[in-house]
Amino acid sequence: MNTWRFAVLFLLVSHGASLGFALTPHTYTPGEPVATAVWDTLDLIFTAKEEMTKPFAENFSATLQDPDGAPTLIHGFYNGDRQWVLRFSARKAGSWTFTTDSSLPSLAGLRGQVQASPARPGRHGAMVVSPANPQRFAYEDGQPCFLLAFECDWLFALDYGQPRAEKTAALVSTLRQQGFNQVIMNVFAYNVAWPTEKHVEPRYEFGNPTAFPFLGSNANPDYSALNIDFFKNLDRTIALLDDNSISAHLMIYVWNKQVNWPAMNSAADNLFFDYVIKRYQAFSNIVWDVSKEALDYNRCTPEYIKERIGRIRQLDSYRRLLSVHDYGYCSKYPETVDFISAQTWTAGLHSAMTRIRETFPTKPIFNIEHGGYEAGPYLTFQGAYEDPALCAARNWETIFAGCYSTYYWLGASWNIVIYDPLETNLKPKPRLEYYRHMAELFRKYDFTTFKPLRVGWAGYALANDAGVYLVYVRAKTHLVHPNVAKPPSGKLSYEWLDTITGETTEPVTMDWKGWLGLAPPTQANDCVLIMKTVLP
Repeated sequence: MNTWRFAVLFLLVSHGASLGFALTPHTYTPGEPVATAVWDTLDLIFTAKEEMTKPFAENFSATLQDPDGAPTLIHGFYNGDRQWVLRFSARKAGSWTFTTDSSLPSLAGLRGQVQASPARPGRHGAMVVSPANPQRFAYEDGQPCFLLAFECDWLFALDYGQPRAEKTAALVSTLRQQGFNQVIMNVFAYNVAWPTEKHVEPRYEFGNPTAFPFLGSNANPDYSALNIDFFKNLDRTIALLDDNSISAHLMIYVWNKQVNWPAMNSAADNLFFDYVIKRYQAFSNIVWDVSKEALDYNRCTPEYIKERIGRIRQLDSYRRLLSVHDYGYCSKYPETVDFISAQTWTAGLHSAMTRIRETFPTKPIFNIEHGGYEAGPYLTFQGAYEDPALCAARNWETIFAGCYSTYYWLGASWNIVIYDPLETNLKPKPRLEYYRHMAELFRKYDFTTFKPLRVGWAGYALANDAGVYLVYVRAKTHLVHPNVAKPPSGKLSYEWLDTITGETTEPVTMDWKGWLGLAPPTQANDCVLIMKTVLP
């Protein structure tokens, strides 16, 4: 491991050993103001005087008034040892006051103050729908968000029971360096239902975890209460993602991963679901997803999903973005979700995603699973596409349809999680750099401002109002014919990005012509043509 990378891991694991930078605990003391920063997560800890035989049946909440006097009701949660937590994230700087309410007399009517300073550098707040474009994401502070997701369903299990989150920190740090800003993960999953590699290094096998959100185990559950240690570990995972500016797309349920869930709509089911919302709503990096492949496997109905969404809307005071990993549901009930999640393996992916985007012109479109599962060292799932370049191409096609996309690697998406993918000697390694090139392009050119063009340019095109054209061109394309209006200066400039190597050609300025024929610099790899009108 190189020295720089070791330093990053040391900071992540030791300085934020149990909670992470963005989650700060503070014991409530009457009359003592508490300091925080905008968009950081503050845990105010209250200790009840009463002995409780059924603590999860008790209630605890607080009404907070923001610096302008607007009230917000926030639900707290039980955290073991007679402790209750009011988890809070300030959305604006200034003085916040609160008054508690509880079914426990010792926790009712307590007052306090939180002083929120401006956000720390690099903190942008929650992912939201862009005010400038309803089909794009942004951050609360107005910065654009080019969503680039990585699926890791078992991220919750990597360091369960360990004093340090070393495995989680290693993987999360790698993802951040490679440009990913969202992880799609389960609250809990047990094991996959399909055959997998038999000879996996034990350190990378996370199926059949001892972790379980209820008391007991997955094999012998005790639904009478929740396992606080499970959720403390999940806190640490979500906080590490938040520290690294990565959102946690949290799938609350999953039906095909051998989880012994309580019966739907039972008291235990509602306890678990409501607790997740109360405990994680304050994290500014949370995105809700009711269930992975929600209506598959004959587990539940649309009515159940709608009821769960209603529970989120009622309990989540921050109104984090919400979707459902099920296009059948999202397409039938789009008014209940904030963005459309689509799962399609079709060969004509760009056309399919274009149709979905045009069908829902007021919602961002997220391709959460497109059948591209890049090969890893172990066999875990047979997808439709495993070649790294082809998997990357499917992400590019989705993006150039004006949508967002997700990367799957067979070495991390399910129960086998190679948490040090660029350090291990196992091969093949994931081609994460392909996605870094993608992120870098849209860090330079704000995806929020671009719209897809329906043109026959031998490529897929995006354009903005500033005279910038981006054209995604598949390998072995001989010429691209961008037919654009004559700019006032009569000149255009262009360069090429190789999506595989990340190399760019030197910009070339040329006179505008009614018919242009531009040749990609390589026939071997996919490229993006970056063309701009030259200002007078």
